[in-house]
Amino acid sequence: PVHLHNETTNFLRLVETKLPEVWKKLKVKFYINDRHDMGLWCDALDDEAFSRDVPHENDTTDNPPTDSNNIPYDEIMLINDSIIAMENTDVFLTTLRTNRLSLLSLNYRNETNRKYWLESPLRVFDRKGIRLFSRNICRMRSIRWRRDCPHVGKIYRPSERDKRCVVERTEIDLVDYFEEGEVMGLFSATNEKGEAWIDTIEYWEYLRGVGFPVGKVSRARMFQRIKASRREDLLRCTAGLRTEWLD
Repeated sequence: PVHLHNETTNFLRLVETKLPEVWKKLKVKFYINDRHDMGLWCDALDDEAFSRDVPHENDTTDNPPTDSNNIPYDEIMLINDSIIAMENTDVFLTTLRTNRLSLLSLNYRNETNRKYWLESPLRVFDRKGIRLFSRNICRMRSIRWRRDCPHVGKIYRPSERDKRCVVERTEIDLVDYFEEGEVMGLFSATNEKGEAWIDTIEYWEYLRGVGFPVGKVSRARMFQRIKASRREDLLRCTAGLRTEWLD
Protein backbone atom coordinates (compact mmCIF):
# COMPACT_ATOMS: atom_id res chain seq x y z
CA PRO A 1 0.00 0.00 0.00
CA VAL A 2 1.07 3.59 -0.66
CA HIS A 3 1.27 4.48 3.01
CA LEU A 4 4.12 1.97 3.46
CA HIS A 5 6.23 3.46 0.67
CA ASN A 6 9.01 4.78 2.93
CA GLU A 7 9.30 1.62 5.02
CA THR A 8 9.33 -0.60 1.94
CA THR A 9 11.90 1.55 0.17
CA ASN A 10 14.22 1.44 3.17
CA PHE A 11 13.83 -2.33 3.37
CA LEU A 12 14.59 -2.71 -0.34
CA ARG A 13 17.84 -0.78 0.07
CA LEU A 14 18.91 -3.40 2.60
CA VAL A 15 17.84 -6.22 0.27
CA GLU A 16 19.87 -4.67 -2.55
CA THR A 17 22.94 -4.66 -0.29
CA LYS A 18 22.50 -8.00 1.45
CA LEU A 19 20.69 -10.07 -1.18
CA PRO A 20 21.55 -8.56 -4.58
CA GLU A 21 20.45 -11.62 -6.57
CA VAL A 22 17.01 -11.43 -4.97
CA TRP A 23 16.81 -7.68 -5.44
CA LYS A 24 17.42 -8.00 -9.19
CA LYS A 25 14.29 -10.13 -9.52
CA LEU A 26 11.97 -7.80 -7.62
CA LYS A 27 9.38 -5.54 -9.17
CA VAL A 28 7.83 -3.18 -6.64
CA LYS A 29 4.69 -1.11 -7.15
CA PHE A 30 2.47 0.79 -4.74
CA TYR A 31 -1.32 1.05 -4.77
CA ILE A 32 -4.06 2.69 -2.74
CA ASN A 33 -5.97 -0.16 -1.14
CA ASP A 34 -9.49 1.20 -1.52
CA ARG A 35 -11.24 -2.13 -2.01
CA HIS A 36 -11.62 -5.40 -0.15
CA ASP A 37 -8.80 -7.65 1.10
CA MET A 38 -7.94 -8.70 -2.45
CA GLY A 39 -7.50 -5.09 -3.61
CA LEU A 40 -3.71 -4.90 -3.72
CA TRP A 41 -3.37 -8.29 -5.40
CA CYS A 42 -6.00 -7.33 -7.96
CA ASP A 43 -4.32 -3.98 -8.67
CA ALA A 44 -1.06 -5.82 -9.37
CA LEU A 45 -2.80 -8.40 -11.56
CA ASP A 46 -4.52 -5.64 -13.52
CA ASP A 47 -1.15 -3.97 -14.06
CA GLU A 48 0.26 -7.22 -15.42
CA ALA A 49 -2.68 -7.57 -17.85
CA PHE A 50 -4.26 -10.62 -16.19
CA SER A 51 -7.63 -8.88 -16.36
CA ARG A 52 -7.18 -6.92 -19.57
CA ASP A 53 -10.39 -6.55 -21.57
CA VAL A 54 -12.40 -8.35 -18.89
CA PRO A 55 -15.54 -6.37 -18.01
CA HIS A 56 -16.71 -5.48 -14.53
CA GLU A 57 -19.52 -7.74 -13.27
CA ASN A 58 -21.99 -4.90 -13.93
CA ASP A 59 -20.58 -4.07 -17.38
CA THR A 60 -22.95 -4.99 -20.20
CA THR A 61 -20.50 -4.36 -23.04
CA ASP A 62 -19.30 -7.13 -25.31
CA ASN A 63 -15.65 -6.96 -24.32
CA PRO A 64 -13.94 -10.25 -25.19
CA PRO A 65 -12.48 -12.26 -22.28
CA THR A 66 -8.75 -12.33 -21.80
CA ASP A 67 -7.08 -15.19 -23.67
CA SER A 68 -5.25 -17.22 -21.03
CA ASN A 69 -2.49 -17.85 -23.59
CA ASN A 70 -1.59 -14.15 -23.38
CA ILE A 71 -0.95 -14.27 -19.63
CA PRO A 72 2.81 -13.65 -19.20
CA TYR A 73 3.43 -16.43 -16.61
CA ASP A 74 2.68 -20.15 -16.48
CA GLU A 75 1.90 -20.00 -12.76
CA ILE A 76 1.49 -17.25 -10.21
CA MET A 77 1.55 -17.33 -6.41
CA LEU A 78 -0.44 -14.95 -4.23
CA ILE A 79 1.18 -14.84 -0.78
CA ASN A 80 0.09 -12.92 2.27
CA ASP A 81 2.81 -10.65 3.61
CA SER A 82 2.56 -12.34 7.02
CA ILE A 83 3.95 -15.63 5.64
CA ILE A 84 7.60 -16.54 6.24
CA ALA A 85 9.42 -19.52 4.70
CA MET A 86 10.72 -22.25 6.99
CA GLU A 87 12.42 -24.27 4.25
CA ASN A 88 13.34 -24.14 0.58
CA THR A 89 10.55 -25.99 -1.19
CA ASP A 90 9.00 -26.53 -4.61
CA VAL A 91 6.01 -28.45 -3.23
CA PHE A 92 3.50 -25.87 -4.45
CA LEU A 93 4.49 -25.75 -8.11
CA THR A 94 5.23 -29.48 -8.22
CA THR A 95 1.82 -30.36 -6.77
CA LEU A 96 0.01 -27.93 -9.05
CA ARG A 97 1.68 -29.34 -12.16
CA THR A 98 1.60 -33.03 -11.19
CA ASN A 99 -2.12 -32.95 -10.38
CA ARG A 100 -2.98 -30.62 -13.28
CA LEU A 101 -4.65 -28.18 -10.94
CA SER A 102 -5.77 -24.64 -11.63
CA LEU A 103 -5.73 -23.62 -7.96
CA LEU A 104 -3.68 -24.96 -5.06
CA SER A 105 -3.85 -23.58 -1.53
CA LEU A 106 -1.49 -24.00 1.40
CA ASN A 107 -4.39 -24.94 3.65
CA TYR A 108 -8.06 -25.82 3.49
CA ARG A 109 -11.14 -26.29 5.63
CA ASN A 110 -13.45 -29.19 4.81
CA GLU A 111 -16.03 -29.09 7.58
CA THR A 112 -19.29 -31.05 7.56
CA ASN A 113 -22.15 -29.27 5.78
CA ARG A 114 -19.87 -26.41 4.74
CA LYS A 115 -18.25 -25.48 1.45
CA TYR A 116 -14.71 -26.67 0.74
CA TRP A 117 -12.72 -23.57 1.69
CA LEU A 118 -9.26 -22.85 0.31
CA GLU A 119 -7.83 -20.22 2.63
CA SER A 120 -5.86 -17.24 1.31
CA PRO A 121 -2.44 -17.02 3.07
CA LEU A 122 -0.75 -18.76 0.13
CA ARG A 123 -2.36 -19.86 -3.13
CA VAL A 124 -0.94 -20.90 -6.50
CA PHE A 125 -2.77 -20.62 -9.82
CA ASP A 126 -2.09 -21.81 -13.35
CA ARG A 127 -3.02 -19.57 -16.28
CA LYS A 128 -6.65 -20.65 -16.29
CA GLY A 129 -6.90 -20.28 -12.54
CA ILE A 130 -5.50 -16.76 -12.34
CA ARG A 131 -7.75 -15.73 -15.23
CA LEU A 132 -10.79 -17.01 -13.31
CA PHE A 133 -9.62 -15.25 -10.18
CA SER A 134 -9.09 -11.98 -12.03
CA ARG A 135 -12.37 -12.14 -13.91
CA ASN A 136 -14.57 -13.10 -10.98
CA ILE A 137 -12.90 -11.81 -7.80
CA CYS A 138 -11.08 -8.72 -9.05
CA ARG A 139 -14.12 -7.51 -10.98
CA MET A 140 -16.34 -7.49 -7.88
CA ARG A 141 -17.81 -4.23 -6.72
CA SER A 142 -17.24 -3.02 -3.17
CA ILE A 143 -18.64 -5.64 -0.83
CA ARG A 144 -21.14 -4.70 1.90
CA TRP A 145 -22.66 -7.25 4.19
CA ARG A 146 -26.19 -5.82 4.19
CA ARG A 147 -26.38 -6.17 0.40
CA ASP A 148 -24.10 -9.15 -0.28
CA CYS A 149 -24.31 -11.33 2.86
CA PRO A 150 -27.36 -10.32 4.95
CA HIS A 151 -27.19 -13.62 6.85
CA VAL A 152 -24.02 -12.55 8.68
CA GLY A 153 -26.04 -9.97 10.60
CA LYS A 154 -27.52 -12.77 12.69
CA ILE A 155 -24.19 -14.45 13.42
CA TYR A 156 -21.38 -11.88 13.70
CA ARG A 157 -20.80 -8.75 15.73
CA PRO A 158 -21.21 -5.43 13.89
CA SER A 159 -17.44 -4.88 13.64
CA GLU A 160 -16.97 -8.32 12.02
CA ARG A 161 -19.76 -8.36 9.45
CA ASP A 162 -18.12 -6.63 6.47
CA LYS A 163 -14.90 -8.59 7.02
CA ARG A 164 -16.78 -11.89 7.13
CA CYS A 165 -18.70 -11.00 3.98
CA VAL A 166 -15.46 -10.24 2.15
CA VAL A 167 -14.08 -13.62 3.22
CA GLU A 168 -17.20 -15.42 2.04
CA ARG A 169 -17.47 -13.71 -1.35
CA THR A 170 -13.81 -13.51 -2.34
CA GLU A 171 -12.26 -16.48 -0.53
CA ILE A 172 -14.76 -19.19 0.36
CA ASP A 173 -16.83 -18.79 -2.81
CA LEU A 174 -13.73 -18.91 -5.03
CA VAL A 175 -14.07 -22.68 -5.56
CA ASP A 176 -17.44 -22.10 -7.26
CA TYR A 177 -15.65 -20.77 -10.34
CA PHE A 178 -13.66 -23.98 -10.87
CA GLU A 179 -14.55 -27.48 -12.03
CA GLU A 180 -14.34 -30.46 -9.70
CA GLY A 181 -10.79 -31.76 -9.58
CA GLU A 182 -9.21 -28.42 -10.49
CA VAL A 183 -8.61 -27.28 -6.90
CA MET A 184 -6.81 -28.68 -3.88
CA GLY A 185 -5.54 -27.74 -0.43
CA LEU A 186 -2.34 -29.22 0.97
CA PHE A 187 -2.81 -29.07 4.74
CA SER A 188 -5.87 -28.88 6.96
CA ALA A 189 -6.17 -25.43 8.56
CA THR A 190 -7.35 -26.98 11.83
CA ASN A 191 -6.80 -30.17 13.79
CA GLU A 192 -9.47 -32.54 15.11
CA LYS A 193 -10.05 -30.21 18.06
CA GLY A 194 -10.72 -27.28 15.76
CA GLU A 195 -7.44 -25.59 16.69
CA ALA A 196 -5.87 -23.59 13.85
CA TRP A 197 -2.22 -23.73 12.84
CA ILE A 198 -1.92 -19.94 12.91
CA ASP A 199 -2.30 -19.74 16.70
CA THR A 200 -1.73 -23.25 18.09
CA ILE A 201 1.95 -24.13 18.43
CA GLU A 202 1.31 -27.83 19.01
CA TYR A 203 -0.64 -28.18 15.78
CA TRP A 204 1.84 -26.07 13.85
CA GLU A 205 4.67 -28.25 15.19
CA TYR A 206 2.83 -31.35 14.00
CA LEU A 207 2.36 -29.88 10.53
CA ARG A 208 5.98 -28.74 10.41
CA GLY A 209 6.99 -32.33 11.09
CA VAL A 210 5.12 -33.53 8.00
CA GLY A 211 6.49 -30.88 5.67
CA PHE A 212 4.52 -27.71 6.39
CA PRO A 213 6.93 -25.15 4.88
CA VAL A 214 5.90 -21.80 6.38
CA GLY A 215 5.13 -19.85 9.51
CA LYS A 216 3.06 -16.74 10.15
CA VAL A 217 4.57 -13.61 11.67
CA SER A 218 1.48 -11.47 12.25
CA ARG A 219 0.58 -13.09 15.58
CA ALA A 220 3.38 -11.91 17.82
CA ARG A 221 3.02 -14.41 20.65
CA MET A 222 2.74 -17.35 18.28
CA PHE A 223 5.74 -16.20 16.26
CA GLN A 224 7.83 -15.94 19.42
CA ARG A 225 7.03 -19.60 20.10
CA ILE A 226 7.93 -20.53 16.52
CA LYS A 227 11.27 -18.75 16.86
CA ALA A 228 12.00 -20.58 20.09
CA SER A 229 11.00 -23.92 18.59
CA ARG A 230 12.48 -23.68 15.09
CA ARG A 231 15.17 -21.03 15.23
CA GLU A 232 17.43 -23.12 13.01
CA ASP A 233 14.81 -23.15 10.24
CA LEU A 234 14.43 -19.40 10.33
CA LEU A 235 18.17 -18.77 10.33
CA ARG A 236 18.68 -21.11 7.38
CA CYS A 237 15.92 -19.48 5.33
CA THR A 238 17.04 -15.95 6.16
CA ALA A 239 20.77 -16.40 5.63
CA GLY A 240 22.19 -13.07 4.54
CA LEU A 241 19.69 -11.03 6.51
CA ARG A 242 20.52 -9.26 9.72
CA THR A 243 19.36 -11.43 12.61
CA GLU A 244 17.59 -8.52 14.29
CA TRP A 245 15.05 -8.54 11.44
CA LEU A 246 13.62 -11.66 13.08
CA ASP A 247 13.26 -10.02 16.48
